[in-house]
Parts: sequence; C-alpha cells; structure tokens
Amino acid sequence: YLSIHSPVFNAMFYGDFVERNATEIELKDVDRKEFVGLLKVIYPSSAKITDANAGYLLKLSHQFQITMILDRVEEFFINDSYLSVADKLRISDQYNLTDLQ
Repeated sequence: YLSIHSPVFNAMFYGDFVERNATEIELKDVDRKEFVGLLKVIYPSSAKITDANAGYLLKLSHQFQITMILDRVEEFFINDSYLSVADKLRISDQYNLTDLQ
C-alpha cells in the first residue's frame, strides 16, 4: 500500500535496491511514532490532520514523496490551521507549497 502512494517506497520494494529482498527495512532518522502517525493518515481511518501532527506529516510526506498527504496538509494549513501567516509563509517556502503562498 505504501508503494502506491510513495515513489520512494515503490523504488525500495520493487526497484533494484537491497531493501527489495529484506524482511525488515530500517528507516534512518524517522521517528517511529511519527511514522505510525503517517500510516494512520495514509490508510483509511479516522486519523485527521491537526496542528499537532501537521509538521511531522509534512516532513515525512515530503521525504517519501507522498503527494496525497502533502496536498492534505497544505489544505489543512490553508483552511484549518491556527499557525500565524508568517509561519505559513515559511512552511510554504520550505516545502514549495504554492497554494499556501
């Protein structure tokens, strides 16, 4: 399911990488709880994007190129977030979120 949403995981699982034949893959510099939070948003569930999880969801979805979540986080920042305009502009520049600008 990850490979459908992420070209990074698609390459890991189906490309010519060592990870293709591994039973476990270590994701370096990825917090376990944050990754579980990412999975809860990807997989059909009631997990919502909030000010508490939007930052790490943006970071991880950018890292793994999961555009579905990038789009949802950007939409959250536009419509529902309590972040200041300055913070939103900084984030939009950092992650190239053109609709947020």
